[in-house]
Amino acid sequence: MELLPHKSNLLTKIQTNYGDQASFFQQFYDEQYLPWHQQNMDLTETTKEALTQRVHWLSSYLNVVDSINTTNCPDGKTPKWITAQSKFRPTVLEEFMFYLLKDCPALHKLGLTFTNKAVFVGMSINHQGSLVIKKKDVDCAIVKEDTLSFSTGSVPVMVPLVAIEIKTYVDKTMWGEAQFTAQAIKRGNPSSYVYLMAETNSVALEELLPNSPVDELFILRSHTGSAIDTATVCNLYEEINMVFTRVATQQLHQPPGKMLHPE
Repeated sequence: MELLPHKSNLLTKIQTNYGDQASFFQQFYDEQYLPWHQQNMDLTETTKEALTQRVHWLSSYLNVVDSINTTNCPDGKTPKWITAQSKFRPTVLEEFMFYLLKDCPALHKLGLTFTNKAVFVGMSINHQGSLVIKKKDVDCAIVKEDTLSFSTGSVPVMVPLVAIEIKTYVDKTMWGEAQFTAQAIKRGNPSSYVYLMAETNSVALEELLPNSPVDELFILRSHTGSAIDTATVCNLYEEINMVFTRVATQQLHQPPGKMLHPE
């Protein structure tokens, strides 16, 4: 399943005539978005050079996205005419995550797919004594789709192996929310991994404790306006790809030796 939230956001702005600028967004979609989308879809390599190219494309596209809301607004519009609540810019990073991870070899071997809606986070019993599936939306999740069978019927579920929250910036409140999300996801699937990626960080460093339920926090820029750090993006890819690889190649180890973490 392709996860293209920025495309969906753009098409919605065209269909709803956001800011009375449907024609502007249509032109942007044709001339800016589609080339960025197509070059990312066409690139299927996962070498460091390929990841570096994706970062270059992302940086260039974000520059254009930022310009139409600051220095290059359409006629009659002032800076920040596209509100943060409309999620125009944040969905760029969410879609980039799909492009970054779509070609991980073990992802396809495991039959995993992408979603950002209704991932499985556990079950509860309601007042009628029936089991209820608990679900949660996540910015980007790589999941295994399957069906749970009950005496009352079958229910489709999407169990996350990896979940990623994606933010333009992270502050103390967002950091707390990310930890709550990680706890909820790991209650449903203790073997899942939860990450947070943000462009910039404003959380005090002493509050970023390594025993957090969030497995890792990736910050792409040293400060607002600085370049996206390619090495950080490569590290993010490598860590998540390693999760898929470990699951795809896991083996039962016989004694003697290390039994819990033999690698």
